[in-house]
Amino acid sequence: MAVSYQIILASISIFASIIALYVLIIASFQKKERPATTEHSNQRRTRIITASAIRQKIKQIKRKTNTRVTSMIWTVLIGQGMGIYLLLTYVESSKILVGRILKINGGLLLLASLLCSVLTLLNGWLKKKMVIAFRLAFQTYSFIIAMILLMFRMKGGHGARTTIFARIMPEFVIYFFLLTVVVALAMMLWDALYRKHLHISYDYSKYYRLVVLIGMILGLGAIIGLRIMKQG
Repeated sequence: MAVSYQIILASISIFASIIALYVLIIASFQKKERPATTEHSNQRRTRIITASAIRQKIKQIKRKTNTRVTSMIWTVLIGQGMGIYLLLTYVESSKILVGRILKINGGLLLLASLLCSVLTLLNGWLKKKMVIAFRLAFQTYSFIIAMILLMFRMKGGHGARTTIFARIMPEFVIYFFLLTVVVALAMMLWDALYRKHLHISYDYSKYYRLVVLIGMILGLGAIIGLRIMKQG
């Protein structure tokens, strides 16, 4: 009974962290732009809004903390940490159930990492600014934790079902990231050929180059990692 209770708590913690992670990733799709201010005063009939007053308002906004983002980040970190710890504590007594939960958790985290590459491609195509550091942090975290969990699941499983999982999942990851590289290169070529007449103040093609870099590192890294594991 105590084991079942701990597994339920672990599942709830992991589920909450997954929801928070997906919300953060989707919310990072577009960077919020603050209205530009001018140095000149705008005189109207009833009042005068000075540039200094606008700057003061912006400073007050910058001082405020976005508690929702902070809470969700801590939910992701603590939820995953607590959930995985509780599951691994009772891995011997409920090995099959724990293994399934870890596999689902790893699969959702891996899907979140793949979603980051897709959204980055959309950012470049739709010309939407994003915070690159946030996107990289979410993708790196999701990919690393997913790989650790899925490798643990592959080593801990038995039978043909685990063998099929261990063979298909790495290939899916490799082909997906290499596919994002090809798509990003195609989008870069399209921009160069058909959007060259557009004069924009921001180089959105950097998002395509970021996807190419991530796809090459993760895709080729997975290939090298699999070869090392097979040789070992």
